Amino acid sequence: MTFYVYILQSKKDGNFYTGYTFDLNKRINEHNSGKVKSTLYRRPLCMVYFESCINQQDALHREKYLKTAWGKKYIKSRLKNYLMGQGERVATEITQNRNSDGFRECKDSAREGGDVAGRARRDAESRIGKSVVSEDNYLDIKKRKLIENKEKKTGK
Repeated sequence: MTFYVYILQSKKDGNFYTGYTFDLNKRINEHNSGKVKSTLYRRPLCMVYFESCINQQDALHREKYLKTAWGKKYIKSRLKNYLMGQGERVATEITQNRNSDGFRECKDSAREGGDVAGRARRDAESRIGKSVVSEDNYLDIKKRKLIENKEKKTGK
């Protein structure tokens, strides 16, 4: 029998919940239908990560590890791109959901969206313990912009 270690994220408070089960779909449905006391007031929840284990002891051991400070750091590092994308999605939603008629409203919406994305970036950096903007990816962005500008000039 296969056992699963899973991580859910509350859409209400953004926090993670870690557990293990042998029936992943059934267990997630139990969480979202309010049958699990520990997540009752944190619904709705969405699964953001899972691992499979060959036996229950390994799954329980892995669950306990992922609940430690080291395990949480591992998960936040593992889900770095997912966590960064959340801030960008929220920023985009704010800008799109506003009925901005003029320049001032568009500018305010963009600023608010940028603030949300900035907070998400800072939160992700504090969770993983390092900057998500490094010299390497800064140079990649710079190279990409140079290539894009060159393509615009040449019409490609």
